[in-house]
Amino acid sequence: MPPMKQKATILQIIDQAELVKTFRLKPEKPLSFKPGQFITVFAGNASGAGAASPAKAYSISSPPGKEYIDLTVKMVGRFPEGVFAKLKAGDAIEFLGPSGVFVFDKEKIKKPVFLAAGIGITPFMSMLEYIKSNGLETPAVLFYSNRTVAGVAFLKRLEELDGENIKIVNSITRETPDRWKGELERINIGMIRKYVDVSDKDCTFYLCGSSEFVRELVQQLIDSGVEKERIIKEEF
Repeated sequence: MPPMKQKATILQIIDQAELVKTFRLKPEKPLSFKPGQFITVFAGNASGAGAASPAKAYSISSPPGKEYIDLTVKMVGRFPEGVFAKLKAGDAIEFLGPSGVFVFDKEKIKKPVFLAAGIGITPFMSMLEYIKSNGLETPAVLFYSNRTVAGVAFLKRLEELDGENIKIVNSITRETPDRWKGELERINIGMIRKYVDVSDKDCTFYLCGSSEFVRELVQQLIDSGVEKERIIKEEF
C-alpha cells in the first residue's frame, strides 16, 4: 500500500536533550507502520502545504500501536529552524507516510545490534519500545554515541529499558563526567566485541547516524568478518 498524505495535530512538544525535541502528533487517521519507518513532513501548516512544499523525512521514534506518533528532531538546520521551531501544541502539519525499509522484523531478526550516533537514535527507539511493549524475548543491544551527556536523547528512558533482554551501551566522546557508567570513546569494533559476539550468525547489525559514522563502522564490521548480509544501514 503506497504511503498516504494526511494531517496531524501536535499534542505535545517535549524537550528531549540539548537541541533535541520530540513532537507528539495525533494523525487524523490511524497510522499503521513498522518500527524504524519514517514520514515526510511538509513545510508550512496543514492548510498551506502542498505537493511543491519543501519537505524532510523524519523517523518515527515511538512504537506502532499508539494513538499518536513521535518525531524526535534535532533543532539545527534550515528545515527544523524554519518549520519545527515555529510550531506549538494545537498546530497542524501535513505529512506523507509511512515509508522506508530500515525496519525491525521480529519474524526474521533474532539478535539485533543497534549502532547509533546523535539523532540516529530515533528509529532504534521505535524498535526498542516495540520489543519492550510487546513483551518480546528478542535479545537486543544498543550502542549509542554522543559528544556530551547533555546531548544524549532519551537518556532516562534508555536507563529504564536497560535490563533483561535489552542492553544499553551509552558512549560519550567529548567529556569525562563524574559517575558516568558508560563508555568514553567513539563506537568501534573493540567496544562492540566487549558486549557482542560479532561472529554469531544470528546477529544483525543496524547502523544509523552520519555518513562518516556509518561508513567507518560498516568497514570495521566487514574487516572483522561480518557478512554484508548481516548489516543494515541508514545515513542521516
